[in-house]
Amino acid sequence: MAAWIWFGLFVLAMVLLVSMAVRFNRLSDERDLLEHRIFAARNQLFPLLDNELYRSIKIWRKKNNARMLTLGGTLLEAERVLRVFYWLKPNQEEERELSKLLGKLGAKFDADITIQRKNFSS
Repeated sequence: MAAWIWFGLFVLAMVLLVSMAVRFNRLSDERDLLEHRIFAARNQLFPLLDNELYRSIKIWRKKNNARMLTLGGTLLEAERVLRVFYWLKPNQEEERELSKLLGKLGAKFDADITIQRKNFSS
């Protein structure tokens, strides 16, 4: 009789082990898919960021004669896209690319553009 109890417990443990392995596999697949989506979002974000920054700086430049623009303290549309950019936790290469973009746009509109990064932290 005790052998049947131990056999039943063994079968139950195996069923639980298999179900945990299936769940682990499903979660790892979901993680991989999420990482792929984040990568795709980052690739699509820079053209959008370039466009929004250009439009927002152009509008800002028409309204202001100041040379200094600080993103993070204004109500420009581009700040929404910057929030998404920082929410995706950019790496150093992406930060450099953003700096180059801001430098290029600053030279085009004769403005010094800085970012108050603390305003974009979640």
